[in-house]
Amino acid sequence: MKILIQLISLFRALAAFVFILYHGYLSEIISTCLILTALFSDLLDGYLAKKYKLESTGGQLLDLFSDKYLNFIAIIYLILADLPLLPLVLVLTKEIFVLSFRSLKINNQFIISTNRVVGGCFTAFLFLILTLQINKLLLKYLPVGVLFLGITNLFYLIYKIMTNRKLLRDVFKNNL
Repeated sequence: MKILIQLISLFRALAAFVFILYHGYLSEIISTCLILTALFSDLLDGYLAKKYKLESTGGQLLDLFSDKYLNFIAIIYLILADLPLLPLVLVLTKEIFVLSFRSLKINNQFIISTNRVVGGCFTAFLFLILTLQINKLLLKYLPVGVLFLGITNLFYLIYKIMTNRKLLRDVFKNNL
């Protein structure tokens, strides 16, 4: 079962790679199915790992890699589709910041904690925009959606920095 869960996580990264590699050659339906299946795999691997008590550090790392890889591929696709660059760069900046600092601990406390609900909302909105772009739906409104996504990610980044400023200050003061 553990190998199946890890294969499901790997599928997500592979699906993202296939999606971006063949983005001009796959039909909208196949592309959408590939992305939606990849998103579903994110829910499935976590559910199975918890249900069968097979959570592990390696599995968490594989899941995190696959999640971020899929998000980065989605953002690259949207950039290639000529959607506004700055908001998408803000999303990438937030992703890199949180990913970089959430792996560090001081006194057994994570420097940056994560919120699955907020992260899930950002991911859902990103992939709604991606799905609309793939299927050429509501194209004139997508730049507004991307702008909203960028602004909310910027505010989330600022919030994370402000609520963790003492720990961040300690990290840089003691380790530079």
